Amino acid sequence: MGVSRGVGNMASPRFQAKSEVLVPAGLSKQSAALRLLSAERSEEIFPILLEEIVNLGFPKAMILEVDFELGEVKPTASLNFDKRELDKFRASLWASENPIISVLQNLNPSILPAESSNGQSLYAYPMVYRSRTRCWEAERQRRKDCLAMQNFRVSRKLPFEEQVCAACGMRAYATLVVAKLGRNTNEAQLREFRNLAERANGYLARLFKVEHYYNRMRDMEVTISRLRAVMQSMPDPVILTDNQHRVIIQNRAAERFFRFPEGVSEGGKRAVELNNLLFSAALSSMVVSATCRRDGRRRSPV
Repeated sequence: MGVSRGVGNMASPRFQAKSEVLVPAGLSKQSAALRLLSAERSEEIFPILLEEIVNLGFPKAMILEVDFELGEVKPTASLNFDKRELDKFRASLWASENPIISVLQNLNPSILPAESSNGQSLYAYPMVYRSRTRCWEAERQRRKDCLAMQNFRVSRKLPFEEQVCAACGMRAYATLVVAKLGRNTNEAQLREFRNLAERANGYLARLFKVEHYYNRMRDMEVTISRLRAVMQSMPDPVILTDNQHRVIIQNRAAERFFRFPEGVSEGGKRAVELNNLLFSAALSSMVVSATCRRDGRRRSPV
């Protein structure tokens, strides 16, 4: 899984497939639920889903993924489709007259009629990032603009241009699961198809979010490493604290400045620690005060 940049230059997971992937035809006899649950990465969901769809009696199946950066829909995984067939499904994201785009925008599973009299119809099921619960950032800040919940409750066409979460900065995914109908496909098979795709989307949304947090933590570690290198090159004491005035990083000059003197008693150590904490809090209060003056707000010192 790759990394894309969302709001605030945050790292977001993105499906890494750059070309069509033909899923091996070796079909497992495990139950669909257990196979999906065993997936450890988001890119493992689609091959399992395609195999299970074919197991239901659909002769062919594929995944169409939305590329938000290029503004197009393209096939990224398939089972039993050949390349010539797959190429027909590339489309602009803004071609609203295209039946594929219409299904995705309206989030409504639909049967697409065959293009020719001797062809077979298709069944398309949209899968987008959505959840009944808010993301961690929205929950902590008590915000109502979590993209996962907005997509779950969407009552209008899916806004492609707004698929970045305002709370956590993650760019969402949007895909279509498409299967060719057999000659005797019935409503029971379509119902199983929908249940399977909905279950897969639930697992996918959770894995996608976990990978977003992982990517963000990795970016943060890189940033801290670079910051530490810069701080260590400074001759003056430099300390980085959090909002509770706890030291996150300090350079060698700060360590020498705040270290305990030789032979100091336990009470003396506590006095030095208290003095250092008060000094850190005073510096943080000065920063908060300066920030409030810049943005025009008033805030009491910490």
